[in-house]
Amino acid sequence: MSINLTPNDLELLQHKIGPTRSAQILSLLGRHMKHFSVVIGTEIGNTLLEADIARFSELFDKIYQEKEDDAERAEFRVLRRRLKMLTDRIHQYLDVTKQVKEITSR
Repeated sequence: MSINLTPNDLELLQHKIGPTRSAQILSLLGRHMKHFSVVIGTEIGNTLLEADIARFSELFDKIYQEKEDDAERAEFRVLRRRLKMLTDRIHQYLDVTKQVKEITSR
């Protein structure tokens, strides 16, 4: 299943569920699209996400081995929150996109 929505998908969505519900869904997609496209759709977004994940892994290992300092513990907490926020937004975007595709394929 493609994660890209075509103009035809959007027209079918409005026809099948009505303009009000369509507008709500499209508003939700719009709120998350910028996060999704920057993180997943660009080389720099992918590079930054990979760097965050690598650093998170390094810090996790240090904490597990009880070799971290206070600054590293704080950095770990920040990275954990940031990665959770990004993944939550990406999952929401993908879920709504999937719902639109399901509605329009009926």
